[in-house]
Amino acid sequence: MQTAPGMFPVPPFLPHRILPASGRCKDVEKMRGPAGLTDAAGYITRGEKHRRPWKRSLLTREARGNIQKNNKSGTIPLNNLNGCRGAPDCREGSRVRSMVMIVPAGKDNRELYLKGALLVLIIAILFTGLCSPAAADRDVRVALTDLKPTLYTDDTGKPAGFFVDIINDVAARQGWNVTWVRGSLAESWDRLKTGEIDLLPGVASTPERQSLYDFSNESALAVWSQVYARPGSGISTILDLDGKRVASVKGAQSGIGFRDYAQKFGVNITLIEKDTPAAMFSATASGEADALVVYNTAAQADARTYGLAATPVMFNPTQFGFAVPKGKNHDLIAPLDQYVAEGKADPSSTYSRAMQTWFGVQANPVIPSWIAWGLAGAACVALLFVAMSLILRREVRRKTTELSRRNEELQSEIAHRKRAEDELADEMSRREVLIDQSRDGIVILDQEGQVYDTNRKFAEMLGYSREEMQQLHVWDWDVQFDREQLQEMIRTIDAEGAFFASRHRRKDGSIIDVEISTNAAVFSREKLIFCVTRDTSERKKAEEQLRTMNASLQTEVASRIRAEQELRKSEQALLQARKKLNLLNTLTFQDIQSGIFTLASYLQIAETAGCSDAARASLEKGEAVLHSVGKSLDLAKKYQGLGMNPPRWQNVNMVLLNALSHIDYSGITRIGSFDTLEIFADPLLEDAFRTIMEYLLVLGGGKTAVRFEYREVDDRIILVIEDTGPGIPVPEKEGIFTRESAGTDRASLFLVREILSITGMTIRETGTPGTGTRFEITVPKEEYRFRDN
Repeated sequence: MQTAPGMFPVPPFLPHRILPASGRCKDVEKMRGPAGLTDAAGYITRGEKHRRPWKRSLLTREARGNIQKNNKSGTIPLNNLNGCRGAPDCREGSRVRSMVMIVPAGKDNRELYLKGALLVLIIAILFTGLCSPAAADRDVRVALTDLKPTLYTDDTGKPAGFFVDIINDVAARQGWNVTWVRGSLAESWDRLKTGEIDLLPGVASTPERQSLYDFSNESALAVWSQVYARPGSGISTILDLDGKRVASVKGAQSGIGFRDYAQKFGVNITLIEKDTPAAMFSATASGEADALVVYNTAAQADARTYGLAATPVMFNPTQFGFAVPKGKNHDLIAPLDQYVAEGKADPSSTYSRAMQTWFGVQANPVIPSWIAWGLAGAACVALLFVAMSLILRREVRRKTTELSRRNEELQSEIAHRKRAEDELADEMSRREVLIDQSRDGIVILDQEGQVYDTNRKFAEMLGYSREEMQQLHVWDWDVQFDREQLQEMIRTIDAEGAFFASRHRRKDGSIIDVEISTNAAVFSREKLIFCVTRDTSERKKAEEQLRTMNASLQTEVASRIRAEQELRKSEQALLQARKKLNLLNTLTFQDIQSGIFTLASYLQIAETAGCSDAARASLEKGEAVLHSVGKSLDLAKKYQGLGMNPPRWQNVNMVLLNALSHIDYSGITRIGSFDTLEIFADPLLEDAFRTIMEYLLVLGGGKTAVRFEYREVDDRIILVIEDTGPGIPVPEKEGIFTRESAGTDRASLFLVREILSITGMTIRETGTPGTGTRFEITVPKEEYRFRDN
């Protein structure tokens, strides 16, 4: 038994006949017979035009004869649409290209017919189960972000937008059960990474994202990023955004790309990220942000709503597609890529209609796949018309594809040129800003010596406006060189340039000194001379003042050097005089002490020689006077060396130990120390400490210990020396440091105070009578230090 490709085999024992049929899918339902095979008729109920070639059914001559001879009643439609059966692209109303009508035999052979029909039904069911693809439902969770008009929630709370139309159409074809999951863009990226959603539409692929997600290969939408701001913002280039606050949607590539784009131009911006576009537009309209950056497709309606305007700052062309978790859901990406690719090639597809609906893209006219047959009997004319339609349709598709490709290339070229023009304009604006904001005057001359252009600083330097400068030649203001010299300099200047000094005449006639750096360059076959001019008048005045001050300073220094030399001579002479005086005092002290010693001897001899009581009393008084004079001489002898040598840094512990080495302190315990403390004091510091320790020893009173310690207070340090003796009565505390106390039997502390005062130190007694004597020596901050170990 022979059958046409894709036909159900017809059993040879079944009487049947062939009735060629033609019509629309809805007509097939009407032709269903009493014993109709509902499977065959039920398969063709919905979908678009099928695209399989038309084929005629072929049956053997015997089978065809049996159908013609035995048919008496009823019809059974049998589908031979070669792939249309069970497919969703055979929509109600589409034309059926080929159909075989199987007509059953008469009632006499009903039993035979029923057996044949049952067999055909079984075969059809088995064939359908084997050949038809399993259409198991697929649950797909899709992110619903807020990026009008590509993807958003409409006023009724339903998903809407360009990508919603695409996904719903693909879901109907693939048997997906779509669940829309609302959230911000940043939330949707996180959900996609954790697997809470299966698909994220309307996003761009970047190298950073490719490490976390997989993306579709076919671009569904081409967009670019654009900056919007309040009207009158003055933002026309990327440089105008330096120091500005720019809002963007959190997680959107437009904001991330804008930050990188601004850094390339050295522009510092503050990026304010918002969760939704509405929050971003509201922040810009209220002044919280100076501008916003968003994809051009997402700002058309909101910009009008919030009273914002598009600026000329455009960048970063981007392709929108679909994203899935890394290594997962590729069964979603494949049909989406195929759908988008086929939709681009077919202007009548749902994809093309969605582009026209949401973005205003006009679809090209196409010839329909069918036309109404005017004459049912004109089969040849119909076949010819269909053939011509198919040929024209293929040609239109080819042309449309070619035009689409060229259009994409043209759009890419336009975008490329636009970027180049924007970058060039930005660079020109940037250079113009840099030149105009230069602190030096810049003037450009042509080959005739006339001003080609100048910056604001040079015009202000000469007192002209920039418009007035355009009418001048270089010899109108340069007074250092004549016209012929300047023309020769312009002729011979080259790219290496030159550097020289000159003098310029201002508009008011005053003259200023300048330094000029020049070089030549050729623009549009014209040689131009670039001159960078710096006003050196103030610098020369400062240099002259500096020279004058330097001369005066040198005179002053010479005068001070002479004065210092004279002072050193005077100091040396004074030192020599003091040394001689000290020697004289020493000799005088020795003579006086010798005389006192001799006089004391004579007094003792006179006392032992015998004399009256009155004379003896006088002798005793004389001895007392001699003793007092001797103590005064001892004090004067010590005092004459005070200040003879310059102060120096001395270790307090070492000085104290040296002082104690001259005194018998064997019966008294010494507690504490001064660590590594050093003080700046007169070399007689050791005598001062020895006098203090002698004074404590003379006081007596059963002392058993002497304590040494120090403490830092604010900007000074206090040395403490105290004992456990009876102490000093309050009325006598200050008297022990006076000149009068030097003549008493006790050790005098007058010299101690004088030695310490040379370097600003002070001493006082602060002990409590009955508990001990306490001396506190205060050392200024600059006069003490601790030696590093």
